[in-house]
Amino acid sequence: MKPSVTAFLPHGKTSHPDVALNFEVADSKLIQTRFVGRKMLKPTIDLANYAFNALIDWINIRVTVARPTQHQWIQLELRKFLPRDSRIDTVRAGAGNVSDTFQIRIQEPISIAAVRNLCTLIGIKFGDAAPATVEAIEISVDAYPRNPSDEARALILGVMQRTIFTQRDIFRDPMARPRCCKGDRSSQHNRKLLAGGRWEKNFDRYPWLTAVNHHAAWVDSTMYLGAKEDPVLIRIMDKVMDEQNTVAGGTCQRL
Repeated sequence: MKPSVTAFLPHGKTSHPDVALNFEVADSKLIQTRFVGRKMLKPTIDLANYAFNALIDWINIRVTVARPTQHQWIQLELRKFLPRDSRIDTVRAGAGNVSDTFQIRIQEPISIAAVRNLCTLIGIKFGDAAPATVEAIEISVDAYPRNPSDEARALILGVMQRTIFTQRDIFRDPMARPRCCKGDRSSQHNRKLLAGGRWEKNFDRYPWLTAVNHHAAWVDSTMYLGAKEDPVLIRIMDKVMDEQNTVAGGTCQRL
């Protein structure tokens, strides 16, 4: 029988019991010298029990036209090809809110090719003064249990929380370190997954990568890697609702 290790996945919003995520202890298959003789933990989860889908949630593009106009006329052109209105911000608006530069957020575009076509059509209509540029993009990779259950979602989330990897330095800057949030932005609803202390002032001298300095992320929270202002920000969550509107009485779409 292979040795195993169990990680207990805690809840932050409710008093639900922890979910047990088991790992098998196995020899490392990596060939680099530094991995010889080392062990690795492999989560005992069957990914065949999940369906995966990747999509672009939204993309922000900046367009500069040759003939200055107002944002509603840009919107009118986009409506001919998109199922919903797009958010359009006027950059350096002049008299009458006229400008030659606009930032457009397109929700769930079919493809990057479709976005290119929209930029081309705007250029044909208003003139193309400069190439369109991508200002920001949000990409989602979704995992769905084939047999839906709270435990199945918690298990795949627990695996993601413990195996997510980025080559960016998310430890030296305290604002970029792994953290999770289970509600509003008040401190009691946030958790730093890497404990702070005096060692932060002497980052290179203290053994900060030790178990005592780490906290487990809640499985009913949003986990972040990277600072809000960083070029790349990663979010991991158990998404059970969408289109939340706190203004309209807290309405939302249950997924």
